[in-house]
Amino acid sequence: MAARSQPAPSRGTFFVGIALVVVAAALVAFGFAKLQRHPSGEQLIYAGSGAIYRRDLATGVDTKIASIPKSTKLAEPSPDGKWVAYGNAQGAVWMFDVAGHRRYQIADQATVPVGWSPDSKLMVREIVGNTDLVLIDPNGGRRGLLNSPPLSMSLPVWISSTRFAVGDLNDVNDSLLVDTKASERPDVKANFGIPLAASPDGKQLIYGIHGALHDGRITSSGVTGGRVLFKGTATVVATSPQGFVAFAAKDGVYVLETSTTIKRIVTGQADWLVFSSDGTTILYAKGGAIYAQNVRHGRAKRVSKRGVNVLTLLSFRVVAGK
Repeated sequence: MAARSQPAPSRGTFFVGIALVVVAAALVAFGFAKLQRHPSGEQLIYAGSGAIYRRDLATGVDTKIASIPKSTKLAEPSPDGKWVAYGNAQGAVWMFDVAGHRRYQIADQATVPVGWSPDSKLMVREIVGNTDLVLIDPNGGRRGLLNSPPLSMSLPVWISSTRFAVGDLNDVNDSLLVDTKASERPDVKANFGIPLAASPDGKQLIYGIHGALHDGRITSSGVTGGRVLFKGTATVVATSPQGFVAFAAKDGVYVLETSTTIKRIVTGQADWLVFSSDGTTILYAKGGAIYAQNVRHGRAKRVSKRGVNVLTLLSFRVVAGK
């Protein structure tokens, strides 16, 4: 599909530009991928250099799935690996059907994709007008989740299939737990700062506040208790299905080996990271490439195609093989 011609800068373009900066600053708030083991191995889906790629992590073979406009600024695969949402700086957004090799434009301006729900529905922010947070089903239908949240809202972190957390980058006391199924009091206001990840069982939230990384217990009325996991600013957090925790700070990627012991396994800042399904390997993006690093030993191995500059604003995923 050819790239659309670039419109002249407008008020909508300006606001989307602000939103993209917010997305870059709050990339930590994308929900981590919940990975599942599969007999035929795992596949990495990622985007960059005007294309979407799929890599078989067992064989190391990369396959180009589709071409996308070189003006693409954001791209994110769905948890089930069936869709990839991507958008440009003007706020036009598309969804690409991986199996059907079809793409659908869902917005022509002033809209930003901000993640997928656990059941593979796309969340988008409308940047002008009412600035609503909307959930879009690739199979048809959409519904509002939040009415007129601030432009400084962090990206959502899903706690369960029906509940997510968001924060405000400008106000640590303006955090929300949102129940998408509740008819009464669907939003619970709290003061846990910026949500970064949730435990696989949905009982604990990892969040950043006052220059430190914390965890706390999720309740019906907010987030309680908690402890300091790391004194410093974490930019990305991931948890494995087994409950292991990894996070990226400005000087490297760390794993929490025990409740009190932290080990640095990668030097230098990483843009994004996820665990493999067995919790033994971390895949992280750095310098326009994706690498795999065993948490116990060995050197990092590049797992994205050489010559492909992986999008900076990318939440890549590992999905079950076919």
